[in-house]
Amino acid sequence: MNCPYCNNPIPQNANNCPGCGAPVQQQQTQPQPQGMNQNQFQQQPQQQQNVVNPKSPFLAELLSCLIVGVGQMYNGQVAKGVVLLIATAIIGSATLGIGYFVLWLIAIIDAGKIARKINAGKVVGDWEFF
Repeated sequence: MNCPYCNNPIPQNANNCPGCGAPVQQQQTQPQPQGMNQNQFQQQPQQQQNVVNPKSPFLAELLSCLIVGVGQMYNGQVAKGVVLLIATAIIGSATLGIGYFVLWLIAIIDAGKIARKINAGKVVGDWEFF
């Protein structure tokens, strides 16, 4: 390997270039699996594991059961939770409680299903339902 600044050869385990003193970034090589040629090894995509902040579906459902929209807020869909809370209050009072009951059930089911999607590593939009 040569220094990118002065083009002097750099020993394998050196941290700095012996010619100009520039810091050296060591190239990390991956071991090649046995039974594969170089082209097959390079063509395989590297798998990245998504880091997920796990959510409890039961807790999300319980929170939405107690106060509509709080389960969505727990799942990270804060704006959706606030809109559900306000919509439930308005529609519930306009329909003498029938609309409240319907939105309450939707919020409970949605909170649990979205928590399960998050735990499965799926990308969930801010306004995604079920």
